[in-house]
Amino acid sequence: MSIVVYDAILAESYQRCKSPPNILRILLALLTVFITAFPSISRAQCEYPFISESCVHEYTSFLETSLASVDFIWVKKYSKPITHPAHVSVLKRPSVHSISKLAGPYAQYVIRYADKARIPPKLLAAVMYVENNGNFEGASHRVSPSGAIGVMQLMPFTATHFLHVNPWSVKENIYGGAKYIHYLLRKFHGNEKKAVMAYNAGPYAVISHNIPYASVQYANEVMRVKIEL
Repeated sequence: MSIVVYDAILAESYQRCKSPPNILRILLALLTVFITAFPSISRAQCEYPFISESCVHEYTSFLETSLASVDFIWVKKYSKPITHPAHVSVLKRPSVHSISKLAGPYAQYVIRYADKARIPPKLLAAVMYVENNGNFEGASHRVSPSGAIGVMQLMPFTATHFLHVNPWSVKENIYGGAKYIHYLLRKFHGNEKKAVMAYNAGPYAVISHNIPYASVQYANEVMRVKIEL
């Protein structure tokens, strides 16, 4: 398991060090390796040959969050603002009625936190719609088989340690989802489809061009409902 984790770290670190400022990015990449070498999560059920499914989810979440936390420093300090034409719409606040088709009872929160995170409200609403299959009954406390929580289906470790939100709070869950989408849009230079695939599969899967087919279908569905509904 550790070999897979470290291979992933090195691959991501290589991508991170391909663009300036190289010295800072290399140092941050090394810091990531150091942090991940001493995970705070339990290894009891992660020893070969008894690697459980929960262990895989736990390690994947920890790895993605560790890499994202380091990468966030670079994205925030050095990346250019989003100038993709798709994001001009963020300046035009949509009506609650138009968003409620996608976000149901959470339309007002979607508009508020999309505006706060500087992302298109309809993109946030479309992700929410697909995450819940259009069914918002009990969505605020819904937990997926992989452990994702709430209307935006945030992984607990990502929500707590990277997004710094309480995933059990509806407002914070939606704001966390909006912040994560903003981060992914910055990371993938405004490409909404890549950002949505990364939201589902994780940034490393998109960077390494190893995107599960289910995540491609997920992104296609988000793009479809964003346009049609």
